[in-house]
Amino acid sequence: PITRKEAYPMPKPEQFRQPDPHEEQRTVALEATVGSDVYNLRVEGSDLDWVHYVFPTLNDLYDRQQVSYERAADGDDHKYRDVRHLAHLLKKVNLNTLEALYSPRLVVHPSLGWLVDERDRLASLEERRQTAAQMRFAAVASILLLPALIVGYFGQNFTTLGIIGDWWTPPVSGLALFGITALQFSYFKWKKWL
Repeated sequence: PITRKEAYPMPKPEQFRQPDPHEEQRTVALEATVGSDVYNLRVEGSDLDWVHYVFPTLNDLYDRQQVSYERAADGDDHKYRDVRHLAHLLKKVNLNTLEALYSPRLVVHPSLGWLVDERDRLASLEERRQTAAQMRFAAVASILLLPALIVGYFGQNFTTLGIIGDWWTPPVSGLALFGITALQFSYFKWKKWL
């Protein structure tokens, strides 16, 4: 049996070819700005760095070649790559490639609309994970804060209440602190913050 790797080998760098005369007729699968434009670091007068992933032509598929070239136009830099190379980079979770998916000037071919949906789904999962972590930190801080305030205020001496020296003072104090902590812990567990 033929493995997937043998059936669709990743081209070696020497197999990347320069553009042919029909390059303008290629269909763009995805185009986006990268670099300073994505991070809101662009200043007036700086150029835009564009990356364009294009669908292969029938000749590209037949020859097992991928288009790859760079061009400067209108003061901006443009990189053209085969969309199959995009799939390879996404599979490797290449951060420079993921950066393009968050570009403010992202344009995607309708057949790749699922890619934007996946990006949004992953972003919402990350936001949910961070929210859950923040809730846990808030719960733990609250659980530790109230007993610490009580101990800090009374100093475990109870001189202000006039009950110092009674045998039941330390156990009652300990039970009160334990009860408050247990009550908060069970509340946060019920709210699924812990």
